[in-house]
Amino acid sequence: MKPFLPLRLLIISIFICGAAGCASEPVLEVEQSYEPIIPIPEVGEWILISGVDEHGLIAEDELQLLVDPEPDAGVLANLPTGVPVLVEEKINTGPQNLRRFYRVLALNGMSGWISDYYVRRVVYIFDISRQTVRLYDAPDGEVTADITNIYPVAIVDASRPDWWEVQTADGQYRGWILAEQVKESPEPEFLFVQDLGLGGDGQHDH
Repeated sequence: MKPFLPLRLLIISIFICGAAGCASEPVLEVEQSYEPIIPIPEVGEWILISGVDEHGLIAEDELQLLVDPEPDAGVLANLPTGVPVLVEEKINTGPQNLRRFYRVLALNGMSGWISDYYVRRVVYIFDISRQTVRLYDAPDGEVTADITNIYPVAIVDASRPDWWEVQTADGQYRGWILAEQVKESPEPEFLFVQDLGLGGDGQHDH
């Protein structure tokens, strides 16, 4: 497997140290050294819907929630990207069943279909003020681990607006994190725009 984000981690660490200083802390730090295998989301799982492309640029600020699992289906509503939804059903359509759609439930109670193009099963945790991100045993609870910045995780529970439960992609750690620290992309271009306000339109919270 190819190395996972060593340059990005170095860039982020240098910036944090330069801006805030690198005070040493006695923490349990988990490091990431591999590209995670990204499983297909299953029914009942939380996912993040994303309009961010592979370069970390926000390509779409919102997507269409469809009536049926077809590209030309009627539109129920527009949803902002960068928000969590719950998978209710998945279906493969099109030639050789290669086109996948998910019926999802949004936090506003709206249910409809989206293309798998917008689905993010694995997301990334990031805290611009520290070199690690803290996991807690409960919302506003006790710290259980400090995870290296830009570590891949899956969302376990996103039903609260401020705190989400996540699990690391390797399955070793599970805990609660501030929702604003869950990001759609690991690219520095995205993280800097999001947390540093270095420019760009249509900025997301995640």
